[in-house]
Parts: sequence; structure tokens; C-alpha cells
Amino acid sequence: MVINKFSKTGTYHKELRRENQDYLYSVDGKDFLAIMLADGATACEKGLEGARLSCESMAKVIRQEGSVFFNYPKEKIAYLLTEQILYCLECNKTDGCDIREYGSTFAMVFMEKKTGRTVLVNLGDGAIISVTENGFSYLLKPKRYRGNPCLTTTKGAGKAIDIAVCNLALGDSILMCSDGFLDQIAKEDIASLLNSYDIEGLNHKLSLIENEDDCSYISFTRERK
Repeated sequence: MVINKFSKTGTYHKELRRENQDYLYSVDGKDFLAIMLADGATACEKGLEGARLSCESMAKVIRQEGSVFFNYPKEKIAYLLTEQILYCLECNKTDGCDIREYGSTFAMVFMEKKTGRTVLVNLGDGAIISVTENGFSYLLKPKRYRGNPCLTTTKGAGKAIDIAVCNLALGDSILMCSDGFLDQIAKEDIASLLNSYDIEGLNHKLSLIENEDDCSYISFTRERK
């Protein structure tokens, strides 16, 4: 299974001499594959650390429970997922630091390799995109909660998180991205490269663009046997 990743720091964080706040993670097991992307909120002092901890906490759950976790009803998945992340943040935060300083968006795709059953999770202003021979389309779009992007530390995140289930056909791809990547899709040449899933061309084009926000994606294709 080939996983493709791209991440580029935006000019805003470069000028502030801050790190890229997007964090990419993957878990490739014998029977399943999971990819994750968390975008640390710029306004949060510990946003990048919160993004890392969010991905690592869910990776731990996946390694322990596998597909069992993702066969629960959507409401239960949403509750357990957000509570697990909050618990991890609480256990690892610096003493005296408000947990809200660890806020990030969070998105994940979990696929059973044998069946193609795929669970999609999106919390915040990123997106999950399907890429087939017919081009790309949105599976889960960016979502705001009470006027703002919802974060892992937002009260009521378990009710705001989007969860969907689909069957990924052989040869089809799924791409998960940050809001900085979404800003580039409006460009015709970027959309064309995404439609054809030209990863090499897409990465090269993105590397040439001067983007204000951090720009990241992680994707994979369900390979044909």
C-alpha cells in the first residue's frame, strides 16, 4: 500500500519563525490502513503538540482495537474518539497550561484492506476527498461550529464531528487535506492535477506556490491485486 504525503510551511508561520502546524500520521497494519491529519490552531500556543498527540492517541487505539472500534454506531465512535483525544491531551499537557492551548483540527480515514469498507472522520476545516477515474469529489467537507472551525478541545466536539462510511473500490484513492491545501484547489492547474491524481505533478506544483497558510495532504490508493 503506497501512502503519499506533502506538507509545506506557509509564509505566515515562516515570518513568525514558527514550525509548520500540520501533522501527518499513518498506521499500516496487516488487515487495515489508517491515515490521519491534524492541523494545530495558530492561535493556540501548543497547537502543533496537540495535533501530534491527537494523531498518536488514535494510532494507539487503532493498534489495540483495529476495525472493532470502527464498527460501532457513528455516535459512539464520535464520543469515544473525541474523549480519547481529550484524555491524551490532559495526560500530556504541561502543568498549569490550559488544555485549550492544545487545540487542533483532526481528520482520519480508516480502511479494511480486504473489504474496502472505509470510515471517514472530519473535525474542523479540512476535508476528505475521493479521487476516481471520473475525477475528484468531496466525501466530507470543511465544517464550522458556531461560526468557527471546530477543534479537538472545543466543547461539544463529539456532536460537531462528521463521520461517514463508504466502500472504496479497487483503484480508487482518498486524499485528506488541511484548509491550506483547500485554498489551492481553486486554482485550475491544481484541480486538474488532482483530478488525474498526478501525485508527482501535484507535489511539484504545490512546491512552487507561495502559500500563506500551511499546505498539507496525505493520501492512498486501494491497490488492485
